[in-house]
Amino acid sequence: MGGNYLIIIISIIILYFFSRLYLYYLLESLYNRSYLAKEETDIDIDKIKDDYIKLFDQKYLS
Repeated sequence: MGGNYLIIIISIIILYFFSRLYLYYLLESLYNRSYLAKEETDIDIDKIKDDYIKLFDQKYLS
């Protein structure tokens, strides 16, 4: 009877370990996706800002 409890406890510990690894993997993939998406939008926003500054300079300063 004691051996059955030991097997159950060991299997619970192993499942807990793998679930934590899977959770870290999911969080890392979500973080990488959001970071890459943020980086792409930042580049686009900078280009748009430069275009607006050029248009403003051409229209009002010349």
